[in-house]
Amino acid sequence: MPIIFSPGEAETRPLFPNDIVYTTAQKVADLLGIGAQEAVAVSANSVSDGVFVTGADYRDHGFSVGDSILIYSDAAPLGATKTITAITDGGASGVKLAFTGSFTHANFEIADNAHVQNQASFTNGKTRGMTRATVEEFIKRTQDRIDNDTHNAWRPTMVHAEYINFDTYKPYRRRYYTDYVGTSPLLFRNVQQMLRLEVWQGDDYRDLCGSEARLEIVDEFALQNSASGVLINNGGGYSASHTGSMTVDGVDATTKFSVGDFVYNSAGTKLGTVTAVGSTSITIGAGITATVDNNAELYVAGGHLYIGLSNGSYVELAQGPGTSQWDARFDKVSAAQSLADLINKEDRVEKVAIDFTPAFTLPGSTSNIAVNNEALATANSDYGNGKVKLTSLRQTKGGESVSVASSDLTNLTIGQTTEASTTSTSVSGTTVTVASTTGFASGGVLMVGSGSSVAILSYTGKTDTTFTGCANILGTPLTTLNTGGTTVFQRLLQSDIGAFSDLGGDQARLKDWWIDHEMGIIYFNNSYPYFEWNAIKVAYIYGERYVEKAIEEAATKIVAADILMSDDRSVLIPEGGQNVDLGAKVKLYRNQAKSILSRYKEIVVFE
Repeated sequence: MPIIFSPGEAETRPLFPNDIVYTTAQKVADLLGIGAQEAVAVSANSVSDGVFVTGADYRDHGFSVGDSILIYSDAAPLGATKTITAITDGGASGVKLAFTGSFTHANFEIADNAHVQNQASFTNGKTRGMTRATVEEFIKRTQDRIDNDTHNAWRPTMVHAEYINFDTYKPYRRRYYTDYVGTSPLLFRNVQQMLRLEVWQGDDYRDLCGSEARLEIVDEFALQNSASGVLINNGGGYSASHTGSMTVDGVDATTKFSVGDFVYNSAGTKLGTVTAVGSTSITIGAGITATVDNNAELYVAGGHLYIGLSNGSYVELAQGPGTSQWDARFDKVSAAQSLADLINKEDRVEKVAIDFTPAFTLPGSTSNIAVNNEALATANSDYGNGKVKLTSLRQTKGGESVSVASSDLTNLTIGQTTEASTTSTSVSGTTVTVASTTGFASGGVLMVGSGSSVAILSYTGKTDTTFTGCANILGTPLTTLNTGGTTVFQRLLQSDIGAFSDLGGDQARLKDWWIDHEMGIIYFNNSYPYFEWNAIKVAYIYGERYVEKAIEEAATKIVAADILMSDDRSVLIPEGGQNVDLGAKVKLYRNQAKSILSRYKEIVVFE
């Protein structure tokens, strides 16, 4: 029996389960009356962008990036408040707490009796037993508890697969005062965004909501990285970042590798892209990513999947055993599940986020956008063994500008898409001139070739007859396209129903469907399920967009009670003058939180 199961559909859970949303460690400390950390003396004269503390003070009192610190001295008794942006080794000066912004550092020297105080009550230092990390774990646990108790959420929560019934009005004609055929209430209210709205049409689920592609693993073994027989021939091997030619033997390297090919080691680590190759030599011009030993065998890249956005950014989803790859070593069902897990950044198998290249962020965020922010994948499930449904997280037809490409269209096929193709005229630098760009997205990934040998390139813009900002991703398609008449093509995600009609897949009251977001009720008009029972499969994000102060208060008091009960922390809690013992406080906090949450509990009634 496998250690990790392949469930197909992911469970309902917060979109960002590790985010601290309902309260903060500092608000809990304020409720308990726990003050800030003690001030420590600087270990060296301050500099324009930072102050120094001893290593012992850093470890004992705890300083972290993002903490607010108060710096004061006899020369500047009011001090200056700064936010730590970086923590580095300052050598003999101690540990440097760096920050930005103007700072008169001459006023904060050892001679001026300068001190630094962390304004946070809970830190990850060693002085106090209750660390901030522990408090934040309490908060995460409390957030889940509140969601379960209230049947609601005050943070984005994703439902991956919910099967519901379709209530129709018979006969199938509209009654007076209604402009819909039937309705379907969702299990949760406060819907922020519909991701999938799949209706059973007698032979398959058809998606009225999102744009999708269907991927199929045909031969998982053909998609694996394969041993080339090419061996490193150098007594000391080659160190990481080596950029020159590497001597090889075993078999003729030109029979296994070409310029533009990816090279892997036996552990599945991508060493780089071939920039030159001879019978007994191979060069990765950008430098190899890992050390290779003498007689180490080089591996030929297996199946790769690429997803491109209209801004020209793309992700590469490579096959391999690592946490940043999908694994095709077993069977097609497992391979499909692994691919879906990578796209979804599935925590249960420790998959990591795969950022788009070039990296970009969206307003309101400081993190790079990764593939899990743009796509939702479901393996096997209702779609068949070895098949993956890929859906854009951009609602309705917004996802039809997302392109998808495979390096092996024989063994990793792409269906349920719109295909555009044209022929090349010439290549000049990063511009490819073609017959026409009609039907292509404004940016994304393109394919050149066929079968199991498909080259991939990206582009950032287009005119009527050119693709601009082009770059080779896999192989050397820019060289190939310089030969006139070469076919270049693209696969775009497609709205399932009515893909060739302006009415199909549209959200509007007079078109296919519409939704009451607050109540979580879907209304069907022109397109609706074929059968009534469990005929609808939905994926959506729900949750209140504003954390009410009452929810914050309830979460804060629950966490405070948990802290008081976790151990005897009375040394941290001020005595006060109300003479309320800790046991009474715990009971009071929990009763107050229970009273608050009782007003927010939602009841689902099934008839």
